[in-house]
Amino acid sequence: MLEDYLDCELYLSGFNQAVLRVAGSEYSGKPRLDEDLQRRLLQAALDDTQYGSLLFDALLPSNDDLSVGYREALAIARHSDRRLRFRLNIDLNAPSQLHGLSWELLYDARDKISLSRGRETIFSRYLGVNLPPRDVVDVSPARLLVVVSAPTNLPQYGLPTIDKEQTLDTLREALAPIYNHMKVEFLSGNATKASIYQRLVEGAFHAVHIQAHGKLLASERATTLVLEKDNGEADFVSEQMFADLFQGERLLRLATLVACHSADNKFNDPFGGLGQTLVRLGAPAVIAMRNSVSTTAAALFSKHFYSGLALTGRVDAAANFSRNQMRLAESTEWSTPILYMRSREGKIWNSQVGEARVDEVASDSSAIFPPLKDMFDQNRVVPFIGPGINSGLLISLGEISDKWAKQFNYEKYNYPLNDRNDLPRIAQFVETIKEYPRYPHAEILRLLKADLLEREKVQDRRAIGAMNLNEMFERVTYRHFDADVDEPHRILAELRFSHYLTTNFDSFMTAALSYLKRDYQRARCDWNRTLSDGSRGRTKYDSLKGTREKPLVFYLFGDNQDSSSLVLTEDDHLDFLRFISQEKQRIPHEIWSALNVSTLLFLGYNIRDLAFRVLFKGVAEEAKRMKQSRIAIIQINPNDSTSQEELNRLQTFAARDLNNLQIRPYWGSVRKFMTELRAAI
Repeated sequence: MLEDYLDCELYLSGFNQAVLRVAGSEYSGKPRLDEDLQRRLLQAALDDTQYGSLLFDALLPSNDDLSVGYREALAIARHSDRRLRFRLNIDLNAPSQLHGLSWELLYDARDKISLSRGRETIFSRYLGVNLPPRDVVDVSPARLLVVVSAPTNLPQYGLPTIDKEQTLDTLREALAPIYNHMKVEFLSGNATKASIYQRLVEGAFHAVHIQAHGKLLASERATTLVLEKDNGEADFVSEQMFADLFQGERLLRLATLVACHSADNKFNDPFGGLGQTLVRLGAPAVIAMRNSVSTTAAALFSKHFYSGLALTGRVDAAANFSRNQMRLAESTEWSTPILYMRSREGKIWNSQVGEARVDEVASDSSAIFPPLKDMFDQNRVVPFIGPGINSGLLISLGEISDKWAKQFNYEKYNYPLNDRNDLPRIAQFVETIKEYPRYPHAEILRLLKADLLEREKVQDRRAIGAMNLNEMFERVTYRHFDADVDEPHRILAELRFSHYLTTNFDSFMTAALSYLKRDYQRARCDWNRTLSDGSRGRTKYDSLKGTREKPLVFYLFGDNQDSSSLVLTEDDHLDFLRFISQEKQRIPHEIWSALNVSTLLFLGYNIRDLAFRVLFKGVAEEAKRMKQSRIAIIQINPNDSTSQEELNRLQTFAARDLNNLQIRPYWGSVRKFMTELRAAI
């Protein structure tokens, strides 16, 4: 099985030189981190989204291979049900200004992704040191030392007073979620250099949390950490002195410095900064603050960071989780915490915590897969393939509808805004205002081709653009098939069904069969054309017969070889339903016969969508005339908008009007369903 995270690393060596590496591929390009960008970033400093968008577009310029690599990384992650682990590695010899930029604000405006606080991506910085990376802790539980420094004379130095007991109480509450995974010790007595060093040596700690003031001293060109003297007064500890506390420390896996300016490095040294000194010593993960941090923000960060750590088991995922929680709490300091991470997985302890996807809903596999295996052994299972199977491989139908809504001023015509993601309705609208019959049908194929082309390196685009869509689909999917044995189309092809029914326009299913060197037949439903083959009483479908040796791939809603064949607009869907209801021969008799005796698998559908409702209605009407009792298994992605209430209504309809068709839901991704099905069969 694949890991939950896909690594994507960007190596930045200069203002206009970078390399991005993902899934064994390398993309070189030229960022645009010039002086003009620096000026525009200063102007946008008060607007996180504007700053982040400017920085993202400069780091990964459009029409540059760096952008191609990032988009391909997102596609791979989405299609394999993973999240993208984005690491920014700034070369130690790179211009010092690059280290000082607010990279945590990076914002992908096209996909509306904040890299450092989203769930789809996790973000960290990387500083290279000539030390081997440390493995995760192989003991249970791991040990955490918590230090709170609250000198008695802080006002003397213009620093706000810290209520030590209140801070400790807040931290005890924040740390509660990890007590099952880490043994937590709070440093007793004054937080002096000597007491911290002694506990680190004696206690064999794997993580340390230090909460204190940090003070930026321009005169000394450094940040100091404000610890305590034996008498409780302030002790301003230099970066080098702070590093001496951890010199030779081999067990430490995580250091969290909740102190103002603890990640500040304004003085031309990549390792200049309290946090960075610990990176130089080899700590696998260091969290520090890039500027000042308020007491409220510090408490918010700690609360949600440790909650996220308990939930995911990974430092970088927990940092993203915490930043987003801070932003949801409307904290303007959400981007202040910086994570420097050298650990490959971001783990502190060796635990299965966080390994399972928390967004998966448990399904009763025992009620689904054993009966399904029996039917498969009898060659009596027919899969229906819907758009959800293409997540990441293609621009989504929702993205297309949103794009068209903006492009053609959908709002101007007073259409309800909640219809913006309804592609049949948007396509109907586009066809109406263009007064060009079947304009959206040709346009959607152009969009699919443009989307595929955007994944290719700039120098290859001319040659690849000359390919037809089938060839382009094959090129994209072969890359995924080579790297991913759990790709759902590939598993479908491996399982040797006799029939594959799809409502998608792409050629991914036939590409999967070709990839496995399987012979197949391909046909589409000509729902809006004559069916006669010129022979009396016959249609062109009469010779079609799907077998396990030579399966039939049947395109119910048309295919990319002919835009006029597509079922796209609302009118198309209604006409499709009307035509196949009145003229059953528009779908091969061979397929109707198979459906009459088979278990039906609906993969990649949202039961709220018009496409599913039309498809199900067409099958259901025929099912009323069939005597055989059958089961329809509907795979439902827990992330889509399908609710249990809607599913209940569908099941009630089947029980009332289709008493020979039982509906069983499977709550989980297409990939999860297909891997479980392969294991069961």
